Amino acid sequence: MVSTSYTIDSNPKLRFGIVTDSHHADIYTKRSRYNRQSLAKMQECVDLIEKQKVGFLIELSDLKNRDNEPNEN
Repeated sequence: MVSTSYTIDSNPKLRFGIVTDSHHADIYTKRSRYNRQSLAKMQECVDLIEKQKVGFLIELSDLKNRDNEPNEN
C-alpha cells in the first residue's frame, strides 16, 4: 500500500497563467462565439492575473481570428 500526502504552499515560488483563444472581432455572435465580448473577458483575465501575482502568462492560441492572410513583406 502506498501512502501519499500533499501540502499546499501558501507562498508558492512560481505562479503562471494560461490564456487561449480570445478571438476578438467586431462581428455578431455565431453559435458559441461571443467575439465582441472578448476584450471584456480578457480584462477579467488580466485583473485576475494581477490579483494572483502571476509571474508570467502562456498564450496557447493564435492571435489572429480569421480572413486576410498576414502580409510578411
